[in-house]
Amino acid sequence: MPTLLVFLWLEWMGEENAFVARERPDEFADLNEVDDVEHWLASPKREELFGPMGMTARTFRDMQGSNRVGLIAEVPDISVWEQALQSAEAADAMKYDDVRAETIVGMVEG
Repeated sequence: MPTLLVFLWLEWMGEENAFVARERPDEFADLNEVDDVEHWLASPKREELFGPMGMTARTFRDMQGSNRVGLIAEVPDISVWEQALQSAEAADAMKYDDVRAETIVGMVEG
């Protein structure tokens, strides 16, 4: 009989003073180039777009100082990420952040 493993993510719920178990979110890596790295890093657009959809993102920059940047996003489901990227809001955010769309490379775990 096959065994099904379910990973749970423990989240501290400060106001309730307890841990709440939930399924581990999917992770997605995105690499791309931007015109202005400092502007991209400081941009509020990621939180404005991803936050309401239950997504979080950690940002990264190229150690060599190029215009390459990246992020690792935790998403409830990879389909939510894909839908978000198809939205007009995502296009506006990428324009605001001077993302060079032709350089985008997406990666999933595994």
